[in-house]
Amino acid sequence: MVRRTDRPGFTLIELLVVIAIIGVLTGLLLPAAQRAREAANRTKCANNMKQQGLALHNYHDVHKAFPSGLDNFFSKYWHWSWMAKILPFIEQDTLYKAADEWASNTTIPVTWGGVQGYAWWSPWGAWEFGLPAPGQNPALDKPISMYLCPSDPMPVTSSWSAGGATLTMSRTDYLGVNGTDYRKKDGIFFSNEPVRFADIKDGTSNTLAVGERHATKAQPFGFFFAGCGQTDYGLDPNDNQRGAADVVLGTRELNSQQNGIPAMDDCPVGPYHFTPPSQIRDSNGNVNPLCDQFHFWSYHPGGANFLLGDGSVHFYPYQADNVMPPFGTRNGGEAFEMP
Repeated sequence: MVRRTDRPGFTLIELLVVIAIIGVLTGLLLPAAQRAREAANRTKCANNMKQQGLALHNYHDVHKAFPSGLDNFFSKYWHWSWMAKILPFIEQDTLYKAADEWASNTTIPVTWGGVQGYAWWSPWGAWEFGLPAPGQNPALDKPISMYLCPSDPMPVTSSWSAGGATLTMSRTDYLGVNGTDYRKKDGIFFSNEPVRFADIKDGTSNTLAVGERHATKAQPFGFFFAGCGQTDYGLDPNDNQRGAADVVLGTRELNSQQNGIPAMDDCPVGPYHFTPPSQIRDSNGNVNPLCDQFHFWSYHPGGANFLLGDGSVHFYPYQADNVMPPFGTRNGGEAFEMP
């Protein structure tokens, strides 16, 4: 005969105590894990910008100037951004060659602004000319890890309908600093005009080159390969889309309110400041995420990374907002001290 021995089990109170202990430990460990993950993301983000700085300097060595923020001239490189121009210098030669070869096609002549060219010059495809083909440049939807911050939770590509066509474009978390705002062109990256080291009279170590501006839901601007940016019909018709809020941004950027996107045109005129996201109210009194397109910010707690003209990368807190305007200009001669 087998003797039965009753084994005592957990009482309900003991089980609740164990669950409570697990909950406390999870509550203690989870924030620490999140902080560690964010610290790693911020480091990766800063390294992305460091690599961009090296690429920009190598580009300057070859071309004797930095790339312009974007080109508005109707040409093969129409609206290509500074990020597209440095692709060969970030080990993306194959993608650059594919984009360049695609834009070199001369089978569909078109005229734009009185200039004769080809439909393939449009990175977004021939819908701009009222034609069904070609489609978009093959580089437009290719995510580039160096242009994406791992702290940004938004999808890396977005799709938009335009002129009956559907465009898929890859985002960027990094915008060139055009200076104070898109009208002044007093920074390093702006439309049509390359800047040389010699043009940065304030010194490359005292001039911002690239800053973080992350993505928000339904954001229409901020795609790496090409960008028109805001439209300002008060400017020269050949240069009234200067890439602002798209591939470049000012430290006191303005909203032209002429962009044809009601939710964005409802945002304040500005000037905008270096502030955390989700604080700006539109004309309806609502906090509007689209308003965050007009200023530098990041998902990192407390501030954002910036690349300087000398290739160094620094994390600046939002308390540095008051020195951002002189820090963003290349030839202002201002004296300032970072907080």
